[in-house]
Amino acid sequence: MRHIAIFTTTLATLLALNAILTFAALLMLAAPAQAGVVVTAFPDQAPARWEKINRSARAWVPLARAYHDLRLVWTFRGHEGSVLSAAFSPDGARIVTASVDGTARIWDTATGTVIAALRGHEDRVWSAAFSPNRARIVTASDDDTARIWDAATGAEIAALSGHEGWVVSAAFSPNGARIVTASEDRTARVWDAATGTEIAVMSGHESWVRSAAFSPNGTRIVTTSDDGTARVWDAATGAEIAVMSGHDSSVWSAAFSPDGARIVTASLDRTARIWDAATGVNYAFLRGHEGWVVSATFSPNGARIVTASQDRTARVWDAAHP
Repeated sequence: MRHIAIFTTTLATLLALNAILTFAALLMLAAPAQAGVVVTAFPDQAPARWEKINRSARAWVPLARAYHDLRLVWTFRGHEGSVLSAAFSPDGARIVTASVDGTARIWDTATGTVIAALRGHEDRVWSAAFSPNRARIVTASDDDTARIWDAATGAEIAALSGHEGWVVSAAFSPNGARIVTASEDRTARVWDAATGTEIAVMSGHESWVRSAAFSPNGTRIVTTSDDGTARVWDAATGAEIAVMSGHDSSVWSAAFSPDGARIVTASLDRTARIWDAATGVNYAFLRGHEGWVVSATFSPNGARIVTASQDRTARVWDAAHP
C-alpha cells in the first residue's frame, strides 16, 4: 500500500507540473511580441526547434521552422562505392551518376530504374555529364582517361587518351561539338566530341588543374589550379589569353558570367573573386567565408553570385560592377 501511495503522489505531482508548464507556455505564446522576443507557434506535424525568446533570460520556446522536409522521390541503388557526382540530362528525363566503383550509371527519373551501367574505366569515376542534346555522356576518371558513351545504350564510343595523370573533370561545349578535360598532369585538353580526337593542349599551370569550363559561346575556356591561378584560353587553339593571379591558395572552380564578360573564382584562401574575362584584371573580392570556398557561380541573369564553403554556409553576393 505504501508503494501505491508513493506512486499516486508522484503521478499527481507530475500531472500538476505538466499543467503548470502548459499554462506558462500558453501565456508566453499569447503575450504581445516585444523587442528582442521571438513568439511563434508551429504546426504539430513540424519537428520542433527550440530558440531562446529573450537573450537576457533562460526561457526557450518552440520556433517554427523556416523550411520543411521535401518528399523523397527515388533512391538510386546499385553502385558499389561512394557516388561522387550526379547530373540531370537537359530534358530532365535521365540522371547520370559517377562512382568510386569505376562505373557511371544512367537512371530513369520517372521510374527510378537503372537504364545502363557504363563500364570500361579502370579506376574511380569523378564526374559524368550529358551532352546538350542528351545523346552522349562524358566521364572523367583516375585511370587517366575521359570516355564518351552512348546515352541510350551505355555503349562506349571513344576513350580520350593523352593525359598523364588523373582526369578530374570533363564537360561538353555549349554546342556539344567539343569536350574539355582537366587533369592532375597540369594540363587541360580539348577533344572532338564525335571522334575523341585531341584538338588542343592547354599548358601553363604549374600544378594540378582542378576544373575547366567553356564560355557561354564556346570560344574560350577557363581553368583553375592548385598553383593559385585561373587562366583563360582560346578553345580552338589552346593559346593562353589571360592569367588571373591573386588568390593565396588553390583555386578550385571558376565560371563565366552569362554574357561571358566576367569570371568568378573560388579558392581555398576563403575568398571568391570577380575578374574581367578579357584582361584578367581582378576588380572585386567576396570576403566573409570562414573556410575554403569550393565553388562559385553566377545567377542566370548575372546579377548575383552564389558561393559554397567548407564553413557550412552558402552565400549570395551582388555581382554588379562598382
